[in-house]
Amino acid sequence: MEEKNKVTKDEWIAFMEVRQDGQYNMFSPEARNSAGLDKDKWKQIMSNFDDLYDKWGDLNECISNVK
Repeated sequence: MEEKNKVTKDEWIAFMEVRQDGQYNMFSPEARNSAGLDKDKWKQIMSNFDDLYDKWGDLNECISNVK
């Protein structure tokens, strides 16, 4: 992942909150808008989901590790 496209932990949490809520299809613009992320960042997360999940885990793991 290029540095300019690096996904932050806060962006990952926003994405995972929308995912866990289950209200939207994650490919829909409504899901992206709900997370407050731009289209490029959303595509970056979607295409690197497995690597990001390995890095930060699910929402519960991610939030419990915030200090």
